[in-house]
Amino acid sequence: DVSRFGVHITAVGADSPGKKELDPTLVAKADLRVCDNLEQSRSRGEFQGCDADIIAISAVLNAGQADKARMIRGSSSDERLTIFDTSGVATQDVAIARLLVDAIAARDG
Repeated sequence: DVSRFGVHITAVGADSPGKKELDPTLVAKADLRVCDNLEQSRSRGEFQGCDADIIAISAVLNAGQADKARMIRGSSSDERLTIFDTSGVATQDVAIARLLVDAIAARDG
């Protein structure tokens, strides 16, 4: 049972309504739930339907909130279960694509 150990899960594959990667029971056990876009998380990803399921959407933080609250995992002895769900924000996608293009260009000269 991963929820008894210090584990961080980054979920990236559930990018449309109805898709989830994680068991909702595991999500409910998490000590910290963070997403890239709270509004988007209401309709896609691991936290969609939270208000109807076993956790409230208020139990999910935007990444900026978690960082400001200093709630991000800081120590290797941390025994919390933390989940970050990224459902894909367009500006992040563009930035990642730019980094890849630059890396390939640098590699290929």
